[in-house]
Amino acid sequence: MMRISFRRVYPFTPNKKFYPQEKCLQIVEIYFKEIFLFINIYLYISFKMSKICSKCEEEKSFDNFYLSNDSWSPMCKACFSLYYKSKYVPSSNQRGFKALPEETKNEIKFLIDLGMPICAIAKKVGIPRPKLADWKRRGTLPIGG
Repeated sequence: MMRISFRRVYPFTPNKKFYPQEKCLQIVEIYFKEIFLFINIYLYISFKMSKICSKCEEEKSFDNFYLSNDSWSPMCKACFSLYYKSKYVPSSNQRGFKALPEETKNEIKFLIDLGMPICAIAKKVGIPRPKLADWKRRGTLPIGG
């Protein structure tokens, strides 16, 4: 990366503070990324360029590709959706506090409303204290209602 010879430069803010050299380089990098993104979009709009999909290896227009922060996705939209649809596994079984029987849930809620500590609730209900503490930390226990 090119170094600027002077130590400090004027910022673009009205309060006239000085930015250190590294901060200026970061600002310049951000501007260059925005300029290149603008050029990329301009080329797409003006020339309707095409790209080859990495999955199906067909040449398609840029309309068929997703645009991320600063580049186009390697796969076309159809291959992208097929690829991630095959990886998605829906969770049908409940885990944690939600998987408990309704009676146990109601008992835990009642004991929490009484203001009992987690240790006493664990002894009374028969669930290990670390598990209850973990559920409390994750926010699945109905505390503070």
